Amino acid sequence: MSRLRAAETVQVRESDFGLRDFDDRSFSRRHHHTALVTAACAHSRVSLADRSTALFS
Repeated sequence: MSRLRAAETVQVRESDFGLRDFDDRSFSRRHHHTALVTAACAHSRVSLADRSTALFS
């Protein structure tokens, strides 16, 4: 993955899924928040793929 693509991915997760919306300094809570953001992003991508597949079927 190119650096530009990685930067775009981080920006999407920050703006659309709230990656930076966590202020607690605890590692375990930060890890939990990041895992939830990643799950939300994955769910969104799968949902979009399902919708685009249904449109072209």
